[in-house]
Parts: sequence; C-alpha cells; structure tokens
Amino acid sequence: MNENKYKDIYIYGEVLFDCFSDKKEILGGAPFNVAWNLQGFGLKPKMITSIGKDDLGTKVLDAMQKWGMDKSHVNILENKKTGLVNVVLDDNGIPEYSIEDDSAYDYINSLKTPNKNSIIYHGSLGLRKEHNQKVCNELKKQLDSNCFVDINLRAPFWNDTLLKEILNKLKWLKINDEELPLVSKALGLNSENENEQLEFILDKLNLELLILTKGSQGALLINKNKKTTQMDIVPVTKMADTVGAGDAFSSVVILGLVKAWDSALTIKRAMGFASKVCSLNGAIVNDKEFYNSVLKEWES
Repeated sequence: MNENKYKDIYIYGEVLFDCFSDKKEILGGAPFNVAWNLQGFGLKPKMITSIGKDDLGTKVLDAMQKWGMDKSHVNILENKKTGLVNVVLDDNGIPEYSIEDDSAYDYINSLKTPNKNSIIYHGSLGLRKEHNQKVCNELKKQLDSNCFVDINLRAPFWNDTLLKEILNKLKWLKINDEELPLVSKALGLNSENENEQLEFILDKLNLELLILTKGSQGALLINKNKKTTQMDIVPVTKMADTVGAGDAFSSVVILGLVKAWDSALTIKRAMGFASKVCSLNGAIVNDKEFYNSVLKEWES
C-alpha cells in the first residue's frame, strides 16, 4: 500500500454498548467502530472518548488492550456511566435504537497538542452536548479542518442548530439518503431534487469530498470538481444485520484518504467491506484474520 498521506487519525466521540433483546451486550458506537476497523487494517487511530468507572468501562479498556488500541486519550469519569443503547432489530435486520442520555461520552476532554497534518473524525451523536461541541471545534481548528464527519441522526438528539454546528470546519462528509434532505434543508435549500441537494451541500460547505450511501441502491462519491463516482450495492452472502455497515464504509473511505486511493478504488473497497460487516452479528469482530483476508483480497 501507499505511504500514509496523514500522520495520525483522531477519532472523537462515543463508545457504548449496544444491548439487544436477547440481553447480549456488544461493544460499539459509530466512532469506536471506525477506530476498531482502522486498527484492524493496520493503522493506529487515537480514540478520544470518555467512559464511566464501571463494569462496562472496564470492558471497553480490556477490549482496546486486547486489540492493541491506543488508550491514552480515554477519559475515565467517576460520576457518569459508560454509554448504553437498547437495540431492536426488525425482520430485515434493520436496527432501531433507544439511546441513554447524559452518558460519560458526553464529557470528553481535548488533546493538548494534536499532530499537524492529521485527520479527525466525528459523528453527530457524540456532539449532542455543548461541551463536546466546543472541544471538538477547537481540535478541528488546530488540525486545519482536516475533518471527516459521518452524520448519524438519532432522535431526539439533533436539530438544525446542532447540524449547522457540527458541519463546520470539515473537508469530507458522509451522509445517507434519508439524511440528505434534512441536511440540505438545515443549510438553507428548499429542494427535493437529489442532485441539487448534493451540489448545494458540496458548495455550501466547500467540501473536498461528499459521500452519499443509498442502502440497496449503493453509494456515490462527489469530489470538489463535481465528478461523481457511483457503485451498486455489493450483495451480502449471509445477512446477519446492518449494524455498523455505515461505519465500515466510513472506515474504508478514511483508509483511502490516508493511502491516497482514487475515488473508484475507494468506493469499491468501501462497499465490499460494508457488505462483509453485514454478515456479522454487530458492528465489529475480534478477529485479525477477518481484516487480513480483506487486505489480501485487495492486494490480489
């Protein structure tokens, strides 16, 4: 693979446990899923988050230790609980989430001296509180807006004001087809035309890359020159659930930015990896061979 274009990858936001109806607790949270995947692909992301001083917090640290992840930016809070989400799957494996409020990840501290020429990733849930909004914005300033944002709109933890706040100082944005009209409207466009919405967001935010995922219709990437690269969905050989599929896609797009892949290669690999994750129960897997097999497939 190519030499890395960016020095470090900072992942800012929530780590939590997805609790399913069968009482199974699966470690997750969109930023944590992305960090986990990037670690699996051989990078060394720095996860910036907060956990409680509780049993679930201990499980987070143990999992990171075993996976070889950098724990130096994980805050441990005595007065807040580690994040928790109740997940119910429908007949098609599509999840519905019930998210606990005021969790440890709502109070994440900043880095003192982030390395320049690095990427920072964040979503929207982890910035639902003003504290994290301020901290994350300061990091984005220090990193010259080398920011990748993946919108994950979870009611009731978002509004137009929050959207405008988090869509600030970024270069790369990933949204899905349900979020597209909400984002374009929040930014001031009244149109139901998808192409108009995409071009408006691209110009309004002065993005280098806009990524749109469209479920069964695949995905597309649009660069700052309005060149569009599209790909149909990659069939899932054995569907388990779609939990973490979007995070898997984001992980590979970030990997593509680090490795300076072109858009066609990036979207092909991102779609393929997201499809593989849909065959898992939950968003991540504690198996290096799973990632090694993907890397070998890419190399061949």
